[in-house]
Amino acid sequence: MAYTLDAQEQETLTTYNIVAPEWNRTNMAHWKDRVFYDFVSRLPGNLLLDIGCGTGWDAELFTSEGLRYVGIDISSGMLTEARKDNAHLIDTKAVRFARMNMAELGFHSDTFDGFSVITSLMHIPRPKVPAVLSEIYRVTKPGGAGWIAVPYGTFEGMYGGEIGNEPKKTEQVLSNCWLPETLEPLLIAAGFTIVMCHLYSHMLFFIIEK
Repeated sequence: MAYTLDAQEQETLTTYNIVAPEWNRTNMAHWKDRVFYDFVSRLPGNLLLDIGCGTGWDAELFTSEGLRYVGIDISSGMLTEARKDNAHLIDTKAVRFARMNMAELGFHSDTFDGFSVITSLMHIPRPKVPAVLSEIYRVTKPGGAGWIAVPYGTFEGMYGGEIGNEPKKTEQVLSNCWLPETLEPLLIAAGFTIVMCHLYSHMLFFIIEK
C-alpha cells in the first residue's frame, strides 16, 4: 500500500516548498565536528544516502571526504535549489538527487554504506517512525553506519518558529522532539546497534550501525 501523507505532513511539505528559495540564506550549514568524523570513520565504503537532504548543503561536506552522495527529499522546491547549488558536483557524477519519501525508498536492499538523517526524522508522525526506520535499515548494507539528529525534548506538533533571523512565519512544519529513552528502543527494534548518543545545543545526535 502506498504511503499517504497526513494533514500535518502535507502542510510541512507545502512549507518547505515555499521557503526553499531562502533556506540557505537564513539557515546555517552543517560543519565537520567530532561526531561527523566519528560517523565517516565507521563507513565500510563510500556510498552515502542523505535522507531529507533539503537543499543539499551537506553534499559538499560529504564529497570532500571522498564519499559518493545520494540526496533524497520529498520537497520538489528544496530539490530544485539542491540541484542548482550543487551543479558542479552533479557534473562530476559524485552527487545525485531524487524526489522520494523516506518511508518508501526506491533502492535495492543493502545498497548504501551509510546514511544521514539530519533534522528530517522530526517531520515524521511518531506512529510512522518504526516503519521508516525499518525501510532505512533495509537499504543499508550490513556493517553500515547512520548519523541521526533530532530536536531534544517532548514537544510534539506543528511549529512555525523563525527562519534564521526573519520574523515568525505563518507556515508551519511538524516538529516532533525526542528523548533518548523514546527513540533508542525504536532504533534497536529496527535492528540497529547504538554506538553513540550525544546531546548538544538542544539537538540529540545518534551514531548507529547495522
